Amino acid sequence: MDFKGLSSLLFGSLVDRYSYLFVTAKDSLPKADMKTPFRTYVSMILFISLISYFASLIGILVVLGLNIIQVSSLLSVAYTFFVPILSALGVFAMLLVYPSQKVISRSIYMLAFGLPRS
Repeated sequence: MDFKGLSSLLFGSLVDRYSYLFVTAKDSLPKADMKTPFRTYVSMILFISLISYFASLIGILVVLGLNIIQVSSLLSVAYTFFVPILSALGVFAMLLVYPSQKVISRSIYMLAFGLPRS
C-alpha cells in the first residue's frame, strides 16, 4: 500500500465526517490544478502532521536527553509538550494553505503579464 492509500485508510473517514472544516482546500484544489482528490489530500495532510509530531517528539527527547541544551526540568517538560504540537500544527497549516497560495500566485502572475485568467 502506498502513502496515499495508507493515509486515506487511516484518516479518510475523519475527513468525510469533518469535511466542512477544510472548505478552503476543497475550493482551491481544482483551481490550483492539483490532481489529488480532496479526501486524499486532506488525509495526507493529517498523516504528515502525525509523522511530524512524532519526529519532533523524538528529536526534542534526544536533544533534552543528551543534554545538548541545558534547561531546567520544568522547561524541558514544556519543550517536550509544546514543540511537537507546534511542529505538527505548523506543518498542517502550511499544507492546508498551499493550494490557495498556489491559486493566488497564479493570479498575480497572470495579472502581471496580462494573461487571461482561466
